[in-house]
Amino acid sequence: MPKLPAFNKFMPNSLFWRAMMILVTPIICTQLLLAFIYIDGDLQRQADNNAKFLFGEIQVMEQLVGQNSFALSDAEAVIRGTYANNIVALEADKDLPASSDLFWFAFRNLAIKKAILNNSPYPTSVLFDDHGEYVSIFMRTSQGPWAARVETKSMITSKWHFILVQSLIGAVIFVLLAGLFLNNQVRPILRLARGAERFRRSGKPMALRVRGAREVRRAISAFNSMQEGIAQSFEVRTAMLTSVSHDLRTPLTRMRLELAMMPDNDARKGLERDIAEMEGTIMTYIQYIKDARHEPIANKKLSDFVKHASA
Repeated sequence: MPKLPAFNKFMPNSLFWRAMMILVTPIICTQLLLAFIYIDGDLQRQADNNAKFLFGEIQVMEQLVGQNSFALSDAEAVIRGTYANNIVALEADKDLPASSDLFWFAFRNLAIKKAILNNSPYPTSVLFDDHGEYVSIFMRTSQGPWAARVETKSMITSKWHFILVQSLIGAVIFVLLAGLFLNNQVRPILRLARGAERFRRSGKPMALRVRGAREVRRAISAFNSMQEGIAQSFEVRTAMLTSVSHDLRTPLTRMRLELAMMPDNDARKGLERDIAEMEGTIMTYIQYIKDARHEPIANKKLSDFVKHASA
């Protein structure tokens, strides 16, 4: 089975930013997708309508020139259309140039090119010049090759950039609102983590306020019960070790007094060694109990420790 890419190294570390990524990614992608779909449809619709007007004027001029023996300039004066004054006749033997290749993100010019090629009744080629601000249309009519140079803004007047910006602004607003809600959901989890760290250091249970989602409330309640149980078990163990240690020290003291009255021989020395070992064990228990009692955390200056060690 092929190994999946390690996406975890690209994921944020905190729960908040992971949740934001999971929520924000589909929102932004959906907003951009809908914006592109709308922009593409709106641009194409405007380009198709204006292309039909353009070729309508050209067909009328073609009829005037062919049937009524009008000159091209006279036909332009008769029509006085939006695009008629931009039409010129070319040499009869002139071949049509190849159409321009456009980048995928040139939405406006792509829509214009598609509309012209789809609505033209003639063999047609489309060229864009002046950084895409003008489109030159070459066509072979019944009266010979003609060309029209039209400003692309007159073909499409839609401010599609504003539509894209508005979509991004809407996505940002949704993201900010989502961030506020997610922050309220993540905050109890962060308090739970800080409470666990505080209990680990101090050993003193401090009940956390139960709030948040249902699963988070259950986790906080379980943590409060757990730290209470751990603290009680520590207290029981400490009390038991303390009582045992003190109870054993009393008979050991009495045994030492009795040994002091015994004659000095090997048996006495052996018993003294045994008593010393037992006292050492008891002192170990007592020291363990003292170490188990957590002292409150306080800020100390490192310079004070250095001065105390060097004194």
